[in-house]
Amino acid sequence: MGAKLMKKSKFYQKTAAFLAALLMLSAFTACNQGGGGDTSSNGGKSNSNGGKKSGKTNSLDISFDHSYASEKLSVGEMRNINQMFPMGDNLLLSGFDDKGQTVMYLYNFKDDTSSPAELAYPSTLDDKTDYYVAASFTDAENNPVFIYHAYTWDDENEEDSFKELGFTMETYDQNLNLIDTKDLNNVFNPDEEYFQNITADKNGNYIAVVSSYTEEGQKVCIYDKDFNKTGEIEASFQYVEQMCVNPDGKVIIIYEDDNWDSQYGIINIENKSIDKFEIEGTPQWFNTCFVGKKDYDLYLCNSTGAYGVNLEKGICEEAINWVNSDFMGDFVNNVIQLDDGRFVLVNYDYTNSDTGSEVWILNERDPEELKNVKLISLATLYMSSDLGKAVNQFNRTNSEYRIGILDYEKYNTEDDYQAGLTQFENDMTSGLVADIISMNSLPYERYANKGLFLDLTDYVNELNSDEYFTNFFKSMSYGGKIQKLGFSFNIQTLEAKSEHVGTESGVSLERFMEILKNMPEGMEAFRDMSREVALSTLLAGNLNSFIDVSAGTCNFNTPTFVELLELCKAYPEDADASKENWTDEEWNKYWEEEGFQYINNKTLFRQAYLSNVKSELQERMTYFDKADVTLIGYPTLKEDSNGGRFNPDFTLAISANSENKDQAWSFFKSMLEEDFQESLSWSCPVRKEAFDKMAAKALEPDTYTDQDGTEVVVPFTVYRGMEEVEMPLPTQEDIDKIKSYIEGVTETNYYDEQIYNIIDEEAQKFFAGDQTAQAAADMIQSRASLYLSEQN
Repeated sequence: MGAKLMKKSKFYQKTAAFLAALLMLSAFTACNQGGGGDTSSNGGKSNSNGGKKSGKTNSLDISFDHSYASEKLSVGEMRNINQMFPMGDNLLLSGFDDKGQTVMYLYNFKDDTSSPAELAYPSTLDDKTDYYVAASFTDAENNPVFIYHAYTWDDENEEDSFKELGFTMETYDQNLNLIDTKDLNNVFNPDEEYFQNITADKNGNYIAVVSSYTEEGQKVCIYDKDFNKTGEIEASFQYVEQMCVNPDGKVIIIYEDDNWDSQYGIINIENKSIDKFEIEGTPQWFNTCFVGKKDYDLYLCNSTGAYGVNLEKGICEEAINWVNSDFMGDFVNNVIQLDDGRFVLVNYDYTNSDTGSEVWILNERDPEELKNVKLISLATLYMSSDLGKAVNQFNRTNSEYRIGILDYEKYNTEDDYQAGLTQFENDMTSGLVADIISMNSLPYERYANKGLFLDLTDYVNELNSDEYFTNFFKSMSYGGKIQKLGFSFNIQTLEAKSEHVGTESGVSLERFMEILKNMPEGMEAFRDMSREVALSTLLAGNLNSFIDVSAGTCNFNTPTFVELLELCKAYPEDADASKENWTDEEWNKYWEEEGFQYINNKTLFRQAYLSNVKSELQERMTYFDKADVTLIGYPTLKEDSNGGRFNPDFTLAISANSENKDQAWSFFKSMLEEDFQESLSWSCPVRKEAFDKMAAKALEPDTYTDQDGTEVVVPFTVYRGMEEVEMPLPTQEDIDKIKSYIEGVTETNYYDEQIYNIIDEEAQKFFAGDQTAQAAADMIQSRASLYLSEQN
C-alpha cells in the first residue's frame, strides 16, 4: 500500500503544548456549572435515533445515525482472505489456510453454510507445482476471473531449486464451470515486472497496474478482450492506491501523482487518459475503497468507518461507523455492497495471534432497537483495537445501556493533523465532557489537577491482589488518587549480565553512574551510542529519574545530572559517520558481530520490553546465551522501585460529573474479566490467571502438522548473526522470575514533550560550547520547575 494511503497521523505528539491551563480551567468550570451546551453545533452532535441521556445536557451526546447491525459469518477454514465475489445467493471467497495453501469457499446467504469451491486450473497441477492467486476480479459479464502464478520448488536441487512457470488466467461462469483459459506469459514477464491490480471494464477491456523491478513509479496498461496490449494511460503514477469498477462498468482510479498528492478519476479508455474529479471531505487516510449500489457512488474505508462519495456533488461524508455498528474495522481490506444494500466485508483481526481474516455482514439497524437505550459516551483521539472490541462486546450484551464513541481522529485531514484535537478542545471549552475519556496522548496530570476525573481508588481496592497485578493500577496513582485505569501493559526496562551489574533490581542515579564508570574496557553502555541517543535514553527519555510527578517537583541541577550531561557529550555526534565508507565485507562482519554484542561484552545494557513472556525469554537467549541476566531497570528516584516502567496499552478515566459512574465502572470491570484478558496476545494481561496461561506457552515447544498428518515438534532455536542455535526450552523458574519482577514494578512511564524539548534545547547549547554543563542543568531545572508548577 502507498505511503500516504496507510499513513496515520503523527498522533498528537505535542498534545500537552496545545492544551493551555486556561482551557482546562474553563472546561472544569463549565462542567461544574451544569450549563447547557448546544450539542447540535459541535463534535458531539445530538443523537437523532436512540441513545438517550437523562438530566444534564452538557455531556457529549453521540449520534447513531451511521450505526448498523453486524454479524460475523462462518466461511470455512480460511486464515487469510484476499478476495470475494457475490454470485447469486452465494459468496465466493479465495485466500489461504493455516498452511499457506490457496483455498476457496462458497458461502450461501440463505442457509448460512459454506463449502470448499473446486476450480479447474489448480486441480490440473501436479504435486510438485505450487501456485497462488496473483489477482482475482469479475469480468464484464460478472464472471469470476483468477490469475494464477505457478512455480516449482525443489529443495534437493540447490543450484536450480526455483523454476518460474508464469501466469495463467482462468474465467469461470456463475456455477464455477471453466469457460476460458489464457496463457499470460507473453503479457507479463515475471523476471522484469509484476502487476499490482487488474480489473475489467464494461466493454471487456482489461486494465492493469504494472510495476517494474528496475524503474520507479507505475504505469496503467490497457488490454483488449484477448489480452493484447492496446496502450497505456497518459498520466504520471507514483503509486496507484485503488481501482474499482462502478455499476456502469467504468473504472474508478485513486492514485498518487508526482507530488504524492491523492488524485481521483475515471479511466477514459478511448483517450487513454483520466477524467479527474474533486472530492471534498475525504478522510485523512483510508486503506480500501469499493463501489456503491445505492446512496453513494464510492466508499472509502479506514479504521473508524466507511465514507460515502457522491461524485455528482463532489462530497464525501460518513456512512458507516464501525464501532457504533459493534464492529472493529482496523484492517478492513475488502468490502462489497450487495444489491439489497447490505455490506459484506473482510477484516483482518491482528489483536490475537490465533486469529486472521473475518467476514462480517452489516444490515441497517432498526431505529426502534436503540429508542430506549441509555447512552454512555466515550471520547477518544485514537481508537485502540482492544478498546473497540471491548466496547462492541459490552454493547452486544447490554440492552439498557450502550457505549457510544466519538473518535475525534475523524476530524483530521491531510492539511491539518490536529483538527481532531482542536475539536476536542472546543468541546471541552464548551463543557462537553464524555462519561469516559481515553487518556492516551492527553495531559493526564493537568486534567486531574482540575478535578475533572472520578477517583477510582475505592473501586480498585475491591480488586484482589492475588487475582490482579494491582501494583499496575497503583502505579497510575496521582495526588493520592487513582483517576485513570489501564487494562493491559508492557514493561520497559534494562537488562544486563549479572556479572557486570549484580543480581539486585532497581538502582539510584548515583549507582547507575558507578556502573557506567566501572564498565570493562572496550564496552559501551548501549549499542552504537550517539550523543542524541544518549540524551534521549539517559536523560529526556528517562524523566522518572528526575521528576516526582505527584509532587510536581524535579531535580535536574544535581551533580549526577551534570555528570550525565557530560557523559552524553562524550559520545560522537553521529555514531554512523565512521561507517559511511564501509565495504560490504565490513558491513557483513558488523552484522555477524551484532548478535554477539552482549555475549562478547561489547555492550552492557539491553533495552527490554516485556509484553510476551515467550518472546522475552527467546530474545534473552538470543543476546545473552545461557548467562545469568538481571532485570536491573532504569535508574529511579523511588526507593521501592525495581526500575521497571509500566506502559499501559490504553488508559481510561471517568468524568467526575458523569451520571453513569457505576455503569462506566461496569464496563471497566468487563475488561478485567477472563474473556478480555485471555484474548490479549501482544501485551501482558493484568489478570494473573490470564498471565499464567500466556506464560505457560513459553514452556511448550512449537509444533506443526506434516503432510501425513503427524504432529512434528520444532526445536527451540534462536538466531545470532547468520547462525541458528538450538537452545533449551525456558523453565518455570524463568517465568517465575519475570512474574516476580512485574509484581515489583511501581512506576508508570512518564513522558512530557514540553520537558523533553527543554532538556534538548539546553543540552544542545552545552554541546555547542555556549554554556557549561552546570549552567545547562540550572536552566533545565528553572524552566522545568516553572512548567511543572503551572500544571498544578
